[in-house]
Amino acid sequence: MRWSETCLSEQLGIDPGKELQQLYLRILRQDPALTLDPPVLATEPAAVKHNLPAQVTSFNGRDWEMIEVREMITEHRLVTLVGGGGVGKSRLAVEVAQNVLDDFPDGVWLVELPPLVQPGITAQSLAKALSLGEHPIVPLEEVIEDRLKRKKRS
Repeated sequence: MRWSETCLSEQLGIDPGKELQQLYLRILRQDPALTLDPPVLATEPAAVKHNLPAQVTSFNGRDWEMIEVREMITEHRLVTLVGGGGVGKSRLAVEVAQNVLDDFPDGVWLVELPPLVQPGITAQSLAKALSLGEHPIVPLEEVIEDRLKRKKRS
């Protein structure tokens, strides 16, 4: 308490009040009323299982495309949708991904690819989405392939 009094006095120009002095004495006496049990979490916090953006609009139509993409996802760990800009590839991917979240306990990840003007940009984009770093010996494509092979499906 003397150290605290000195700090309060020298640095703030105040003296500890009566309440602080009483609290200090209760701490010294190990007053059981001051003991707090640590908070108990009902469950462990859930790990993030996707990076899907929230959708603020409804999704209508394209049932055939949704079925086709969903079938591709059940057969392959990595599915790429290609097409012209603005045709709804990303929106379709997000809609399908949200519908299959429960089928993939390790998660579903959306990777938006920039225009393919640089060699290796696809692998770099995938690695970033999967939080993978570069390996000093193993090529990045093999690191990605290994990670995807280990992911679970229900």
